[in-house]
Amino acid sequence: MKKIFTYIVFILGLLGCGSGGSGGSSTPDTPGLNPDSGESNMIMNQVYALSQGDEIIKTSPLTRIRVTHIDGSRGSSVELIEGSATLKIN
Repeated sequence: MKKIFTYIVFILGLLGCGSGGSGGSSTPDTPGLNPDSGESNMIMNQVYALSQGDEIIKTSPLTRIRVTHIDGSRGSSVELIEGSATLKIN
């Protein structure tokens, strides 16, 4: 009986942990992080959700980014590949 109780507590603990993401929220059509507003320094290989009016400001001359847009979706996503940049959410 004690083993069954321990097993049930363990399973409930695992279910409670879940996969809450990496600190940000994603838009319904675009995966990745979406800061609420303001500016944030982009982290290399991190995917960010973009909306109309958002800006990416290069902070080094050798900055490369990857922009992804899926037809029919409301937004796009951007990923910093090389260098450094700031994401300005409007």
